[in-house]
Amino acid sequence: MIVVDEAQRAYAPQYFETLTYFTPRLILGSTGTKERLDGKDIGDIFGESILPLPLEEAIARGMLAQLDYRLIVDDLDESKLEKLGKRKQLFRTDIDQRLFIPQRDEQIVQYILKAEEELDDPHTLIFSKNIKACERFAAVLPNSHAYHSSISRSERDVCLDLFRRRMINRLVSVDAF
Repeated sequence: MIVVDEAQRAYAPQYFETLTYFTPRLILGSTGTKERLDGKDIGDIFGESILPLPLEEAIARGMLAQLDYRLIVDDLDESKLEKLGKRKQLFRTDIDQRLFIPQRDEQIVQYILKAEEELDDPHTLIFSKNIKACERFAAVLPNSHAYHSSISRSERDVCLDLFRRRMINRLVSVDAF
């Protein structure tokens, strides 16, 4: 039997290669977001959904923690990216260097601190795009710690325990939950 959490990633090369290498008698996928941007249907791998449950209903049933979800989106001038792309091959680092700048990090920190003021007992989990950004952002956000797959298991266990006991108010995470 193979059980896959975050099953929406099943078509990613490293997942798909593993899933197609084995011939299990049973394969089970779990995901809260079965839709993929590339339009591929994970049902082709896992079969029909046996418990389709929208996020809102899972929270209402007490199956998931209540959350206050906020998304910060940058206004991106796509014309500048198009010009950059015409001059040379466009790499993710080219975009990152223009979007992820220290001043913007400070603005996001201020937004988070202000948003937390609206909550009775804020306990904040921030998802980051990669380990480098996770480490950088945890360094500028007060009373926060980076929590990612490159940190040892024992260190992550301690960090998570401190977060649960509210000795750390904020975790900045990538590829670890």
